[in-house]
Amino acid sequence: MSGDAFISITGKLSADPAMRFMPDGKPVTNFTIFCGNGRDYKDTPWKIAVWGAMAESCAEHLHKDSVVSVRGALSVQKETGEPKLWTDKSDNQHVELSVMAERVKFIDGFGTRNSDAPAKPAAKTTPRQEYADDDIPF
Repeated sequence: MSGDAFISITGKLSADPAMRFMPDGKPVTNFTIFCGNGRDYKDTPWKIAVWGAMAESCAEHLHKDSVVSVRGALSVQKETGEPKLWTDKSDNQHVELSVMAERVKFIDGFGTRNSDAPAKPAAKTTPRQEYADDDIPF
C-alpha cells in the first residue's frame, strides 16, 4: 500500500465496539477512541475500523474505557486527500479522523484495574549462584 499515510495512536474507547459482518461474511468492528490530555474538551476522537480475525478479537475483548494502541492507514476523502470535514446544525466546523487499523494492541494495566480480576502471581526467580574467579564454568 505505497502512498498511504500510516499513523499510530493510543487512546481510550468511548463506547463498546460494534461488530458486523459484510455480505461476503468478513467481520468488521468499529469503535471510537479519544486521545489527548483527558482533562478537557480538546481530546481528539478517532473512528477506528478493524477487519478479519482482529475485528472478532476486538469485539470480544474490548469494552468502553479499554485502552488500546492502534496502527493503521489514515482514511481520507478520495476527492481532496484530506480528512472529512463537516458542519453541524449550529454552524460549527468538525473534522472526522478515521483509521483503517492493521494492528490493535490491547494495553493491560493502564488506567484503572478491575478489582474483581485476580492478581497475576509473581514470577519465580532462582537464587543467583555465586562463583569464585577460578570456578567460572567457561
